[in-house]
Amino acid sequence: MKTLLSILFFLSLAFYAESQTLTYENIISKIYDLPALAILPEKGEKGALFSSYDRASKYDEKSDTYVNWEANIDGLGIIRKEGENVVLAEMDGPGVIWRMWSASTGKGKVKIYLDGELVIDLPWENYFNRKAPPFNRKGLVYKVSNGCNNYTPVSFQKSCKIVAEPKWGLYYHFNYTIFPKGTKIQTFKMKLSAKENRALDKANEILTTNIGNNPLHRKDIKKEVVNWTIPIGKSKTLNISGKRALTSLKVRIPKNDNYNNLLRQLTLSINWDDEKSPSVWSPLGDFFGTAPGINEYKSLVLGMVKLNNQYSIFNKKCSSDKIPLNPPLKKGDYKDQSTKIKVQSTNSFEFYSYWYMPFEKKAEITIKNES
Repeated sequence: MKTLLSILFFLSLAFYAESQTLTYENIISKIYDLPALAILPEKGEKGALFSSYDRASKYDEKSDTYVNWEANIDGLGIIRKEGENVVLAEMDGPGVIWRMWSASTGKGKVKIYLDGELVIDLPWENYFNRKAPPFNRKGLVYKVSNGCNNYTPVSFQKSCKIVAEPKWGLYYHFNYTIFPKGTKIQTFKMKLSAKENRALDKANEILTTNIGNNPLHRKDIKKEVVNWTIPIGKSKTLNISGKRALTSLKVRIPKNDNYNNLLRQLTLSINWDDEKSPSVWSPLGDFFGTAPGINEYKSLVLGMVKLNNQYSIFNKKCSSDKIPLNPPLKKGDYKDQSTKIKVQSTNSFEFYSYWYMPFEKKAEITIKNES
């Protein structure tokens, strides 16, 4: 069976610079900074987790064996006791806690000391009930699957220590990053400036009312569209030249009687530069984050959404099989030469990916009908 696809590509010039000095506003932007995910961590940077896992589970490095791996009393693990209190986490900076989680919050306080000073002094439940600013934004603080989550970044320059008082609750996670020595980081405080509050508001908006839209906004982004009909056993390829980055990939599929088979039998592959085998290969539906078939959802980087009866595409006067992107764009000289047209559609779907995928010389993006 032939398959008709409308595919939109969004490309930008590829460049990204990481600062060694991080203000709290810089740290907040990392929540939705997709280009940063394409940059390898610097030497000395590490991500880790403190949690309440059962300490009876251990790995014996000498014998390379797992001891009591089935132990499952995961709500009580701590580092140590200090009088009536317990230490949940302790780390040297510079670093950031990105996520706090609990499955059972109580009224007992959890205190967070940053650079030796008590900065957060709240009942554990107040970290998650949106009653204590700045932990009051629904896109960053919420409950899902009976788990309480707080994604408000907590940064520190020198050290972080987290101490829980009696009746604090059960179960905890603290996901964090330690940055290389010499990195300058602004230490978190509960009372934020107007600029810092606006930065958190922006992150919250991206994760709520703007979810499904690309958080990356740059003037040099170029839109391209191809409309492909792909017979059984055949494929179509888009070749892109230059030092660029694929910032968005959208596929629109018209109504079909068997999406489950269609989205498995269409495959997507991407070769970067001079690769002989693809770095990306996946059934089309799996690439966009869910299978089998179509399961409508939206997230920051991936989603499947049902289109209205009318939707807009950008159409350029060029071959639908292959769109050259020469001459390469230069920063600041982008002009949108596309014509916006409306296309009638019934029960069609759009899949989107906002993964930032840079390449040095060229990219080959292929969709094959393997039915």
